[in-house]
Amino acid sequence: MQNLSQPVNPSTSALARIGMYLLVPVVGLLLLPVLLLFIIALYLLALFHGTRVFVFSVRQTSQPVEEEIQKPHFLDIQAKPKFLSDESSPPAKG
Repeated sequence: MQNLSQPVNPSTSALARIGMYLLVPVVGLLLLPVLLLFIIALYLLALFHGTRVFVFSVRQTSQPVEEEIQKPHFLDIQAKPKFLSDESSPPAKG
């Protein structure tokens, strides 16, 4: 039965044990900048998205967007017939 208090099997060579004890912390330290860059990228994405949401909410409350204003249906628009004269102006003498 294996003793669980020892992290490395004692039957491995000394060179393998030294490599495991040295390489694991070195690889861990080398991965920390990558992790930091990932965290910074997530932070900047969240900041950008939050700014977009804030600007959108401010624009929604203060001023309606042009695309959202409902336009009348073309059948509801009453166009003036071209063949009838305008009754608001006096008839032209001629």
